[in-house]
Amino acid sequence: MFFGFIPWSKRNSPPKPRLREELTEDSRVRLANILKDINGEHIQKGYKELQDYTGHNIVGIYSGTIRDAEESQFLFLKNDSYDINIVLDYLEYVLNVAFTETPFLSKDKKIEIIYKIERTFEEEGILVQIKPSSKEIFENNGYHPPEDGFIQFQQVSDETIIDTDQEVRVFAMGERWSEPLAPYNKAWEMYKDGTHTTALIEKLYNSLELTTEKICSDLNNWEEEGKGVGRYIEVLKEQGLFEDSPQMSEEAAHIVQSLRVTIHRMGGDRKRHIDIDSDYCIFVLHQTSAYLSYFIKRYEKNFE
Repeated sequence: MFFGFIPWSKRNSPPKPRLREELTEDSRVRLANILKDINGEHIQKGYKELQDYTGHNIVGIYSGTIRDAEESQFLFLKNDSYDINIVLDYLEYVLNVAFTETPFLSKDKKIEIIYKIERTFEEEGILVQIKPSSKEIFENNGYHPPEDGFIQFQQVSDETIIDTDQEVRVFAMGERWSEPLAPYNKAWEMYKDGTHTTALIEKLYNSLELTTEKICSDLNNWEEEGKGVGRYIEVLKEQGLFEDSPQMSEEAAHIVQSLRVTIHRMGGDRKRHIDIDSDYCIFVLHQTSAYLSYFIKRYEKNFE
Protein backbone atom coordinates (compact mmCIF):
# COMPACT_ATOMS: atom_id res chain seq x y z
CA MET A 1 0.00 0.00 0.00
CA PHE A 2 2.81 2.43 0.87
CA PHE A 3 5.20 1.29 -1.87
CA GLY A 4 6.93 4.35 -3.31
CA PHE A 5 5.50 6.69 -0.67
CA ILE A 6 7.90 9.49 0.36
CA PRO A 7 7.37 10.77 3.92
CA TRP A 8 6.91 14.46 4.72
CA SER A 9 10.40 14.91 6.19
CA LYS A 10 12.02 13.62 3.01
CA ARG A 11 9.77 15.68 0.75
CA ASN A 12 10.51 18.89 2.64
CA SER A 13 14.19 18.46 3.47
CA PRO A 14 16.82 20.00 1.18
CA PRO A 15 19.25 17.56 -0.44
CA LYS A 16 22.61 17.05 1.19
CA PRO A 17 25.17 19.46 -0.31
CA ARG A 18 27.19 17.92 -3.12
CA LEU A 19 29.84 20.62 -2.71
CA ARG A 20 31.87 21.29 0.39
CA GLU A 21 34.90 23.11 1.75
CA GLU A 22 35.85 20.37 4.22
CA LEU A 23 37.13 16.84 3.71
CA THR A 24 34.66 13.97 3.83
CA GLU A 25 35.31 10.70 5.61
CA ASP A 26 35.67 8.91 2.26
CA SER A 27 38.09 11.53 0.93
CA ARG A 28 40.33 11.11 3.99
CA VAL A 29 40.46 7.35 3.50
CA ARG A 30 41.20 7.78 -0.19
CA LEU A 31 44.04 10.26 0.48
CA ALA A 32 45.53 7.94 3.08
CA ASN A 33 45.60 5.11 0.54
CA ILE A 34 46.91 7.30 -2.29
CA LEU A 35 49.95 8.32 -0.21
CA LYS A 36 50.80 4.83 1.00
CA ASP A 37 53.62 4.67 -1.57
CA ILE A 38 55.37 7.76 -0.17
CA ASN A 39 58.68 6.82 1.44
CA GLY A 40 58.96 7.27 5.22
CA GLU A 41 62.08 9.43 4.84
CA HIS A 42 60.10 11.84 2.66
CA ILE A 43 57.31 11.85 5.21
CA GLN A 44 59.67 12.70 8.05
CA LYS A 45 61.51 15.42 6.13
CA GLY A 46 58.35 17.02 4.75
CA TYR A 47 56.72 16.99 8.16
CA LYS A 48 59.82 18.44 9.83
CA GLU A 49 59.82 21.38 7.38
CA LEU A 50 56.08 21.84 7.88
CA GLN A 51 56.49 21.81 11.65
CA ASP A 52 59.35 24.32 11.53
CA TYR A 53 57.28 26.71 9.43
CA THR A 54 53.77 26.32 10.86
CA GLY A 55 54.16 24.71 14.26
CA HIS A 56 51.66 21.98 13.38
CA ASN A 57 52.07 19.01 15.69
CA ILE A 58 50.99 15.65 14.28
CA VAL A 59 51.60 12.97 16.88
CA GLY A 60 53.97 10.20 15.89
CA ILE A 61 55.07 11.28 12.41
CA TYR A 62 58.54 12.67 13.05
CA SER A 63 59.51 10.37 15.91
CA GLY A 64 60.34 6.69 15.61
CA THR A 65 61.34 4.65 12.59
CA ILE A 66 60.59 5.17 8.91
CA ARG A 67 57.94 2.48 9.20
CA ASP A 68 56.40 4.37 12.13
CA ALA A 69 56.23 7.50 9.99
CA GLU A 70 54.46 5.65 7.17
CA GLU A 71 51.92 4.09 9.52
CA SER A 72 51.31 7.34 11.41
CA GLN A 73 50.76 9.23 8.14
CA PHE A 74 48.03 6.75 7.22
CA LEU A 75 46.31 7.22 10.57
CA PHE A 76 46.71 11.02 10.45
CA LEU A 77 45.10 11.37 7.01
CA LYS A 78 42.12 9.29 8.14
CA ASN A 79 41.70 11.26 11.36
CA ASP A 80 38.80 13.72 11.09
CA SER A 81 40.02 15.75 14.08
CA TYR A 82 42.44 17.55 11.74
CA ASP A 83 40.75 20.15 9.52
CA ILE A 84 41.35 20.51 5.79
CA ASN A 85 43.88 23.33 6.19
CA ILE A 86 46.28 21.21 8.23
CA VAL A 87 45.86 18.24 5.88
CA LEU A 88 46.55 20.32 2.77
CA ASP A 89 49.55 22.01 4.42
CA TYR A 90 50.93 18.57 5.22
CA LEU A 91 50.31 17.18 1.75
CA GLU A 92 52.03 20.13 0.07
CA TYR A 93 55.22 19.72 2.09
CA VAL A 94 55.39 15.94 1.84
CA LEU A 95 54.54 15.81 -1.87
CA ASN A 96 57.11 18.48 -2.73
CA VAL A 97 59.78 16.48 -0.90
CA ALA A 98 58.67 13.15 -2.40
CA PHE A 99 58.57 14.57 -5.94
CA THR A 100 62.05 16.12 -5.84
CA GLU A 101 64.33 14.02 -3.62
CA THR A 102 65.76 10.51 -3.61
CA PRO A 103 64.55 7.82 -3.76
CA PHE A 104 62.89 9.33 -6.80
CA LEU A 105 59.34 8.50 -7.80
CA SER A 106 58.84 7.65 -11.46
CA LYS A 107 57.01 10.03 -13.77
CA ASP A 108 54.12 7.57 -14.04
CA LYS A 109 53.86 7.27 -10.25
CA LYS A 110 53.79 11.07 -9.86
CA ILE A 111 51.04 11.34 -12.47
CA GLU A 112 49.12 8.55 -10.78
CA ILE A 113 49.29 10.20 -7.35
CA ILE A 114 48.23 13.62 -8.65
CA TYR A 115 45.45 12.14 -10.79
CA LYS A 116 44.01 10.17 -7.87
CA ILE A 117 44.05 13.28 -5.67
CA GLU A 118 42.26 15.23 -8.43
CA ARG A 119 39.59 12.57 -8.79
CA THR A 120 39.12 12.37 -5.02
CA PHE A 121 38.40 16.09 -4.76
CA GLU A 122 36.15 16.18 -7.81
CA GLU A 123 34.13 13.08 -6.94
CA GLU A 124 33.72 14.14 -3.32
CA GLY A 125 32.73 17.68 -4.34
CA ILE A 126 35.60 19.33 -2.46
CA LEU A 127 36.33 22.79 -3.86
CA VAL A 128 40.10 22.31 -4.08
CA GLN A 129 42.43 21.42 -6.95
CA ILE A 130 46.11 20.53 -7.15
CA LYS A 131 48.66 22.24 -9.39
CA PRO A 132 50.39 21.27 -11.56
CA SER A 133 47.65 18.91 -12.72
CA SER A 134 48.27 15.33 -13.83
CA LYS A 135 47.54 16.47 -17.39
CA GLU A 136 50.17 19.21 -17.16
CA ILE A 137 52.76 16.78 -15.80
CA PHE A 138 51.99 14.32 -18.60
CA GLU A 139 52.15 16.96 -21.34
CA ASN A 140 55.43 18.36 -19.94
CA ASN A 141 56.91 14.86 -19.86
CA GLY A 142 57.27 14.96 -16.10
CA TYR A 143 57.48 17.36 -13.20
CA HIS A 144 60.54 19.62 -13.34
CA PRO A 145 60.93 21.95 -10.37
CA PRO A 146 61.62 24.78 -9.94
CA GLU A 147 60.58 25.59 -13.54
CA ASP A 148 57.21 23.88 -13.03
CA GLY A 149 56.64 25.53 -9.66
CA PHE A 150 55.78 23.84 -6.39
CA ILE A 151 53.05 21.27 -5.79
CA GLN A 152 50.27 23.46 -4.40
CA PHE A 153 46.55 23.30 -3.71
CA GLN A 154 44.18 26.00 -4.89
CA GLN A 155 40.59 26.81 -4.05
CA VAL A 156 38.50 26.41 -7.20
CA SER A 157 35.57 28.53 -6.06
CA ASP A 158 34.12 30.16 -2.96
CA GLU A 159 31.27 29.20 -0.66
CA THR A 160 28.69 31.05 -2.79
CA ILE A 161 28.71 28.19 -5.28
CA ILE A 162 27.56 25.86 -2.49
CA ASP A 163 24.64 28.18 -1.68
CA THR A 164 23.47 28.72 -5.26
CA ASP A 165 23.82 25.05 -6.15
CA GLN A 166 21.72 24.11 -3.12
CA GLU A 167 19.05 26.62 -4.15
CA VAL A 168 18.87 25.18 -7.66
CA ARG A 169 18.73 21.62 -6.35
CA VAL A 170 15.83 22.50 -4.05
CA PHE A 171 13.94 24.03 -7.01
CA ALA A 172 14.68 20.87 -9.03
CA MET A 173 12.92 18.77 -6.39
CA GLY A 174 9.59 20.37 -7.32
CA GLU A 175 7.52 19.27 -10.29
CA ARG A 176 7.51 22.71 -11.94
CA TRP A 177 11.28 23.07 -12.35
CA SER A 178 12.48 19.46 -12.36
CA GLU A 179 12.55 19.09 -16.14
CA PRO A 180 14.32 22.35 -17.08
CA LEU A 181 16.88 21.87 -14.29
CA ALA A 182 17.63 18.21 -15.08
CA PRO A 183 20.43 19.07 -17.56
CA TYR A 184 22.08 21.27 -14.91
CA ASN A 185 22.17 18.36 -12.46
CA LYS A 186 23.51 16.11 -15.22
CA ALA A 187 26.31 18.62 -15.84
CA TRP A 188 27.38 18.32 -12.21
CA GLU A 189 27.39 14.53 -12.49
CA MET A 190 29.64 14.84 -15.54
CA TYR A 191 32.02 17.18 -13.72
CA LYS A 192 32.32 14.83 -10.77
CA ASP A 193 32.94 11.75 -12.93
CA GLY A 194 35.66 13.55 -14.88
CA THR A 195 33.74 14.26 -18.10
CA HIS A 196 35.16 17.73 -18.64
CA THR A 197 34.02 18.21 -22.23
CA THR A 198 31.78 20.46 -24.27
CA ALA A 199 28.97 17.96 -23.54
CA LEU A 200 28.90 19.42 -20.02
CA ILE A 201 28.60 22.93 -21.46
CA GLU A 202 25.68 21.80 -23.62
CA LYS A 203 23.82 20.63 -20.52
CA LEU A 204 24.23 24.00 -18.83
CA TYR A 205 23.10 25.85 -21.95
CA ASN A 206 20.08 23.56 -22.21
CA SER A 207 19.05 24.29 -18.62
CA LEU A 208 19.26 28.04 -19.14
CA GLU A 209 17.23 27.74 -22.33
CA LEU A 210 14.60 25.42 -20.85
CA THR A 211 14.22 27.50 -17.69
CA THR A 212 13.79 30.82 -19.49
CA GLU A 213 11.46 29.19 -22.03
CA LYS A 214 9.42 27.75 -19.16
CA ILE A 215 8.92 31.23 -17.71
CA CYS A 216 8.31 33.06 -20.98
CA SER A 217 6.30 30.50 -22.93
CA ASP A 218 4.88 27.84 -20.63
CA LEU A 219 3.98 29.80 -17.50
CA ASN A 220 3.20 32.99 -19.43
CA ASN A 221 2.37 34.07 -22.98
CA TRP A 222 5.26 36.47 -23.25
CA GLU A 223 6.93 34.71 -26.20
CA GLU A 224 6.54 31.64 -28.39
CA GLU A 225 8.40 28.39 -27.84
CA GLY A 226 11.70 27.74 -29.57
CA LYS A 227 12.92 31.32 -29.71
CA GLY A 228 16.19 30.64 -27.87
CA VAL A 229 17.64 31.68 -24.56
CA GLY A 230 19.00 34.99 -25.90
CA ARG A 231 15.53 36.12 -26.91
CA TYR A 232 14.01 34.90 -23.65
CA ILE A 233 16.47 36.95 -21.62
CA GLU A 234 15.42 40.01 -23.64
CA VAL A 235 11.77 39.22 -22.83
CA LEU A 236 12.53 38.83 -19.13
CA LYS A 237 14.19 42.23 -19.23
CA GLU A 238 11.15 43.74 -20.97
CA GLN A 239 8.89 42.24 -18.31
CA GLY A 240 10.92 43.81 -15.51
CA LEU A 241 12.61 40.73 -14.09
CA PHE A 242 15.91 42.63 -13.93
CA GLU A 243 14.41 45.91 -12.73
CA ASP A 244 16.30 45.92 -9.41
CA SER A 245 19.60 44.88 -11.02
CA PRO A 246 19.62 45.81 -14.73
CA GLN A 247 23.24 44.78 -15.18
CA MET A 248 22.21 41.18 -14.58
CA SER A 249 20.54 40.94 -17.99
CA GLU A 250 23.76 41.90 -19.76
CA GLU A 251 25.81 39.56 -17.60
CA ALA A 252 23.38 36.70 -18.22
CA ALA A 253 23.50 37.32 -21.97
CA HIS A 254 27.30 37.32 -21.79
CA ILE A 255 27.53 33.91 -20.06
CA VAL A 256 25.01 32.48 -22.53
CA GLN A 257 27.13 33.73 -25.41
CA SER A 258 30.24 32.24 -23.79
CA LEU A 259 28.54 28.84 -23.51
CA ARG A 260 27.34 29.06 -27.11
CA VAL A 261 30.83 29.84 -28.41
CA THR A 262 32.29 26.90 -26.49
CA ILE A 263 29.64 24.55 -27.88
CA HIS A 264 30.32 25.75 -31.43
CA ARG A 265 33.93 24.63 -31.06
CA MET A 266 32.58 21.18 -31.91
CA GLY A 267 32.33 22.39 -35.49
CA GLY A 268 28.77 21.17 -35.91
CA ASP A 269 29.54 17.56 -35.01
CA ARG A 270 27.22 16.90 -32.06
CA LYS A 271 28.86 13.52 -31.37
CA ARG A 272 32.37 14.94 -31.03
CA HIS A 273 32.95 16.47 -27.63
CA ILE A 274 36.14 18.43 -27.05
CA ASP A 275 37.96 18.31 -23.71
CA ILE A 276 37.91 21.59 -21.82
CA ASP A 277 39.77 22.93 -18.83
CA SER A 278 38.39 21.91 -15.43
CA ASP A 279 38.79 25.52 -14.21
CA TYR A 280 36.42 26.68 -16.93
CA CYS A 281 34.00 23.88 -16.05
CA ILE A 282 33.71 24.97 -12.43
CA PHE A 283 33.47 28.62 -13.49
CA VAL A 284 30.50 28.05 -15.81
CA LEU A 285 28.84 25.67 -13.36
CA HIS A 286 29.01 28.42 -10.75
CA GLN A 287 27.78 31.10 -13.14
CA THR A 288 24.94 28.95 -14.43
CA SER A 289 23.74 28.02 -10.94
CA ALA A 290 23.70 31.70 -9.98
CA TYR A 291 21.58 32.71 -12.99
CA LEU A 292 19.20 29.78 -12.74
CA SER A 293 18.61 30.56 -9.08
CA TYR A 294 18.19 34.27 -9.84
CA PHE A 295 15.70 33.71 -12.70
CA ILE A 296 13.49 31.38 -10.67
CA LYS A 297 13.59 33.32 -7.40
CA ARG A 298 12.85 36.64 -9.11
CA TYR A 299 10.02 35.15 -11.14
CA GLU A 300 8.34 33.46 -8.19
CA LYS A 301 8.73 36.54 -6.00
CA ASN A 302 7.55 39.20 -8.46
CA PHE A 303 5.16 37.46 -10.84
CA GLU A 304 3.15 35.10 -8.68
